[in-house]
Amino acid sequence: MVVSDRGGRITTFYSFKGGVGRTMALANVAFLAAMNDMRVLVMDWDLEAPGLDVYFRGLSDPERARTIKTAKGVLDLAIGWRDRVLRADAPADVDAMLREYEAGRPFADCAHNILDPRQFERGALDIIGAGSKWIGEEEPVSYAQALARFSWTEFFEHYGGGLFIERLRNWAKAHYDLVLIDSRTGFADVAGICTIQLPDTVALSFIYNRQNIEGIAEVARSIHADRDGAVTMRAVPMRTSRQGLLDEAEARARAISALQRSGGFTLDSARADLEHLGIRAAQNVPFYETIAPFATPSARDDQLSLDYRRLAEAIAGRDIQMVEIPASWRETVSRRLEYRTVTSGYLEDLREADPVRIVDELERLLEGAVEAELHDGGVDGEYLIALVDLALELDSLVFDEIEHEVLDGLAQKALDLVRTRQDTDPLHWSLAYAVYLERYRDIYNFPGEPRAMESFVRELDEILHGAAWTAPVMLQRADYRRRLAHLTFDDSPDQALIYLDDAIAFLTAARENGADPQSSDDTDLLLTRASFLEGLGRIDDAKTTGRLVLERTERDPRPDRRRQTAAVHLMLLRLENDPEAAIRHLERAMEDEFVLLTAPGTLNKIVQVVARSSHRASHALTVIHRMAPARMSRSRQNPASFFGRTFPFAKEYVTASAALAGMAAAKPTPETTAVLDNLVRANAAVLINLDRRSETIGMGRALRREASAVLAEIPTLLQVASLVGVPVDAIQSLVRAADVLEAKLGGTGE
Repeated sequence: MVVSDRGGRITTFYSFKGGVGRTMALANVAFLAAMNDMRVLVMDWDLEAPGLDVYFRGLSDPERARTIKTAKGVLDLAIGWRDRVLRADAPADVDAMLREYEAGRPFADCAHNILDPRQFERGALDIIGAGSKWIGEEEPVSYAQALARFSWTEFFEHYGGGLFIERLRNWAKAHYDLVLIDSRTGFADVAGICTIQLPDTVALSFIYNRQNIEGIAEVARSIHADRDGAVTMRAVPMRTSRQGLLDEAEARARAISALQRSGGFTLDSARADLEHLGIRAAQNVPFYETIAPFATPSARDDQLSLDYRRLAEAIAGRDIQMVEIPASWRETVSRRLEYRTVTSGYLEDLREADPVRIVDELERLLEGAVEAELHDGGVDGEYLIALVDLALELDSLVFDEIEHEVLDGLAQKALDLVRTRQDTDPLHWSLAYAVYLERYRDIYNFPGEPRAMESFVRELDEILHGAAWTAPVMLQRADYRRRLAHLTFDDSPDQALIYLDDAIAFLTAARENGADPQSSDDTDLLLTRASFLEGLGRIDDAKTTGRLVLERTERDPRPDRRRQTAAVHLMLLRLENDPEAAIRHLERAMEDEFVLLTAPGTLNKIVQVVARSSHRASHALTVIHRMAPARMSRSRQNPASFFGRTFPFAKEYVTASAALAGMAAAKPTPETTAVLDNLVRANAAVLINLDRRSETIGMGRALRREASAVLAEIPTLLQVASLVGVPVDAIQSLVRAADVLEAKLGGTGE
């Protein structure tokens, strides 16, 4: 292997046993060197127990920390090289690959800033981690599986692993002043790469016990023998005593002897390192991992920080100035590191606090949760749900007392928490993420345009692809497919039917997975399917689907079943050519008092059916009863309000009213006058609702034309009402409403 000595220096931090403080020392050396304008790269080669990024936690903002946590790393690079070799079909492919790695792009793509580059005039602190959660391009496997399957021996023997190491080394030395490698412990293959093939220097980290001393002496001997002295070795005793204890002095003498005897050290070099590079045991350090200068008010007066500075100077080969951390930066890092969590009950009580306190406290708790997700395995699921619920309810809790952008930012941070959890555990968290994402969009970024809404619902449905096959997930997916069916029907009716069939299948799956019969009932979807088929002109298919619904609903007395039965009969009425059969469907449909609210656009067909009936007067009264009921359930919308929402709806209603009133008046009964009284008052209400709508949206040329069409039907209705003796006050109410709307037409210009 051709080894380049150009550019920066590569130092491996190695320990024979874990737990000596090796990685903490590396992190502090890296930070101090970077703050002294050196370009520093740290690499996590401890592949069996990765976690180098944890020692820099708090220094990176949450988004940067998340990028580092999920980025590709050493194992991705090695497997990527191997797979490229396997795919190479010709020498030209190999040459192209070698040129790409010689240029260093695959390595650069894995390196990420730990600190914002704007904090440095020249320096940098970058990291290449051990590897991503999923590794492999074509058939990704988990990190643990990829590591277990990967053989370093085969990598070097069959896939040119030496060329890979050479190019990694050359790229790192060319782009950085100092490269620090965190090595695996023991005698593993990776440890050999880190201590023999990659470095210019090895920092042998150990504590003063026999196992550590003998272990690093043996490793030093191997390095010296394999590289013939080309690798510089430094002995770095960790957790040394501050008091100069006799036992430690004896252990130090054993270490000097072992390093001199078998480790390739001279007596003077061993003594000098143990005297000057030791990292003394520190008292009262935080329980969390952090860089030493951030754990003390003054780094210049902190013995641990000074020890790391001395080690940094030895590793970097230059003077290192101690950096004083600004109080604001120390506070930011401390705030990120503190594990802040409270009970769900506390969050409930927080809703009653003043808006400023709610926002400040929630921001603090969200930062704590973000840190926990990144480094501590995450907060409790129930607590996370309560935290996100509060963040998404802020808009209604603080009213206008807090800027919208602040609330939006907190909601996004909360949503990112659920997204992070969903990324790591899609089986259990995809549903929550989809639901919360929709809640967020409803509050802060509602996609009102139909195509935007269609795209958004597709996105929600895609999120649930990785979710567990549970009843709640199936119910949610059924709802998404139902919505997609409605959103796509006008442009792609065939695709809409596919979505609808998918929704029905998901409801079936939900029932099979324990969903209750009511929530997983697909009757409404079958009704929609029949309506779609009717719209496509597939009349026989629509009738068949309608009759399938009737088999379920006709003998079921429950209100929702009665509504579904009426809706089917209303559809069959529209499709029926036989007058008598159409009347039978009309009679069944009119058994439900709310039937007309389910099918706007059907009144004209109803009028035609009634006109062909041999009992048109009685049938007309039956329909008018539903159009203008004497009493209306408080839980349902009044037909007058429903049909008064738009001018086309109103025209349909008023036109049907005039026609049906005439049919009813042709053969009056004792109840005709009272029924038409209600109808006249209902029409007045429709016109009043239209007037209110015009106040809200204005009345341009198109709406004036539609309003004129509505008013044109009113005289006929008034004439019939007068003939059958409808009370004057009812007639006057309709006349006044018509006059107001007509005045609007006369006074509205463009």
